[in-house]
Amino acid sequence: MKKTRAVERAKAIVVDRSEEKEREYGDFAQGMREAARVATVMRGHVIDAEDVFACIIGMKLSREGHRHKEDNIVDAIAYLDQYNEQCESKQGRKSDDTR
Repeated sequence: MKKTRAVERAKAIVVDRSEEKEREYGDFAQGMREAARVATVMRGHVIDAEDVFACIIGMKLSREGHRHKEDNIVDAIAYLDQYNEQCESKQGRKSDDTR
């Protein structure tokens, strides 16, 4: 049996299953913004979606540092991909604002 590469598994999570996950959990980007709002209330200072991404990615890498598990790598890659989309989207909004 051929082993699927972590990058390919992450792509399957982000791209191939995104519609299924959106029906189950709602829009991913919106969920990250909502998590940031909840964390802001809990912590008493502003936490944004990028902070939430940093925490989740950090948690996955911390777990990997404790003990290797391919799922940690796959999830970290998937979160990094979504973080990249968030950053690019934010840059696009800033670029649109300057026109």
